[in-house]
Amino acid sequence: MSDIFAVQDEIAGAIADALKLKLVRKNERRMPSMPAYEAYLRYRSYQWQFTPEASRRSRACVEQALKLDPEFALPYVGLADYYLALAAVGGMAPAEAMPHARELATRALDLEPELPEAHAMLGIVAGHYDYDWKEAEHRFQLATRHEAMSPHLRSWHATFMLQSTGRLTEALVQSARVIDEDPLCQMWHMMHANTLCALGRMEERVLAVRRALELDPDFWFGWAQSGLLAAVRGHHDEALHCAEKAMAAAPWSPYARGLMAAVMEKTVNRNPPPGCSTR
Repeated sequence: MSDIFAVQDEIAGAIADALKLKLVRKNERRMPSMPAYEAYLRYRSYQWQFTPEASRRSRACVEQALKLDPEFALPYVGLADYYLALAAVGGMAPAEAMPHARELATRALDLEPELPEAHAMLGIVAGHYDYDWKEAEHRFQLATRHEAMSPHLRSWHATFMLQSTGRLTEALVQSARVIDEDPLCQMWHMMHANTLCALGRMEERVLAVRRALELDPDFWFGWAQSGLLAAVRGHHDEALHCAEKAMAAAPWSPYARGLMAAVMEKTVNRNPPPGCSTR
């Protein structure tokens, strides 16, 4: 019995030393000021709405975070993400937006050399702008070398690395985990839906998009994606309904306008006025 108690004491001491070391390492990461962190969280609440007003607000919030705490690294990646979103939805040409994203992510790494989100952003730029997939993989390996990842970082890895390089099964596992960790973000469901679509699992894809639209009925990007899929599958009435929803929510979007134009052209070809050619 005395040996058992001695072993227990030894184990307890080893655990205490290990925890102490872990806490010391964790505390080496610089903590931002609370007002700056609150501004950063407000930016996160706006970033996935993909509307001009939300875009302006997200940029204002992330710039406020940097003004309050210029040494806070994450907002630099947030501002890089702002430019990535502009390039994705047509607000700015990639040749203009992506160099900004690279510069801002590099600035974040100057402040915090191991920041996973900054490495991931450089991976996105390398793969989707430079087409340097070797560098992209290297950056994502640095970003994901620790199992503990934010849903945002995990979604970037699933979408911009795994899915983009054809590792669809891995991408699906990661996108499903993102939803488990943060089920109330409509964009995670859309990214999951895109992976399902790439795998040919269309019925599950429809359900995932439907869930995104339940979370935000005005999510124009979800309506546009639904309309595109319906059009490809030949479901014309559904495609028209989705295109109208997308246009109502985002009349400024080239994506929504293009979808509506394509669906309307199909409508004319299906039901031409008397005497008109459909050629």
